[in-house]
Amino acid sequence: MFLISRNIAKLVLRNGRAISTTSSLRDPRSLVKLKTLQSAYQVEDGVPIYLKSGFLDRLLYSTTIVLTVVGLVNTLITIYNHARPNSWKTEAC
Repeated sequence: MFLISRNIAKLVLRNGRAISTTSSLRDPRSLVKLKTLQSAYQVEDGVPIYLKSGFLDRLLYSTTIVLTVVGLVNTLITIYNHARPNSWKTEAC
């Protein structure tokens, strides 16, 4: 583990740049955009946080719920088919 961290430190020093994602927040325009997004998400309007972005969030949420229900039904059907006796599994001609 020590060898891996030492190699990563050498790589960072060789490239001459730090590994950080906070440099983009130093731009005043991005800070203003971030503050407006924060204020939009913190409004108490009765809408859950996972639906605040609009139509795309509603579409993704609905798709997730539908696929969850379909998966649950398929799971219950599979459990039923595996749990019933072999005499029920043969089809009448």
